[in-house]
Amino acid sequence: MAEMNTSQSHVHNCELYKVFVMKVDELHSMGVSSEDIDELRSKNKALCAKLANVEDARAQAVFKVTKSETIWKMCAQAQRKAEVCEDMVHAKYRELTESLAELSKAKDLLANLGALGLRDYKPLPPADYKKCKRSKHGPTYPEKQRELAANSNGKPPVKKQSAGELRLHKDVSELNLPKTCSISFPDGKDDLMNFEVTIRPDEGYYLGGAFVFSFQIAPIYPHEAPKVKCKTKVYHPNIDLEGNVCLNILREDWKPVLNINTIIYGLYHLFTEPNHEDPLNPDAASVLRDNPKLFESNVRRAMIGGYVGQTFFPRCI
Repeated sequence: MAEMNTSQSHVHNCELYKVFVMKVDELHSMGVSSEDIDELRSKNKALCAKLANVEDARAQAVFKVTKSETIWKMCAQAQRKAEVCEDMVHAKYRELTESLAELSKAKDLLANLGALGLRDYKPLPPADYKKCKRSKHGPTYPEKQRELAANSNGKPPVKKQSAGELRLHKDVSELNLPKTCSISFPDGKDDLMNFEVTIRPDEGYYLGGAFVFSFQIAPIYPHEAPKVKCKTKVYHPNIDLEGNVCLNILREDWKPVLNINTIIYGLYHLFTEPNHEDPLNPDAASVLRDNPKLFESNVRRAMIGGYVGQTFFPRCI
């Protein structure tokens, strides 16, 4: 850049020298003496030298400005990279926050397991776990130790209970049912995950009836609602003829904090206050809405055993 500006300055000075030579000829023709012309020539050279210095200084100034612009662009690029790095730091911070939230959930889950009777469970240290993995019996957890001890004494192996069974034990032990509701286990202690609840309303349309519900509990209970069906064929707006039950806490409103006691009270409430606005049996719901007296008559007819319309209902009184 500087070399190009220097060559341009040299060309410019040559042009000035040509102009000066032409003027010298004119001065000769005007009768100016050679001494004066030599003096003018020396002054012209000095002037050309100063002009060359000025051109060089301008070229250096342009070069410095260009260099400054380049530096400014580099600073702008560095700033953009810094902003990208800042965004990455924020993203990592969000990931760390989410990880901490997951850790907090895990701690809550461990606390819930402790509430379900798993307070004595302690994971083995990594070194001991490796030793246990090399054992033919696998990790020596407390449950495994009890099972091995039972087998060594010739007794049947101890069945390991799932978290759902442990929670169900807790729910059953804390049942606080009205006298109109009862619970039974048809298969005995070998199958606590399937049981029946009988409801005998003492008021309302269904007074005097006996209605049996089957409960099927999943191993992941309470993170999944129990499957409940009515085994008694009943004329009801919220229970269809196949026994499906329309109860919000068994569907979208189910939460792990709810329990068996809550569900039984919800079923009992269906018999004391049937709801025509959320029906599974639309015919029964429309009769309840439009003609409560006829609805009461249909319920009594179905409960003593008989036909309502073209549907037969077995006796349940």
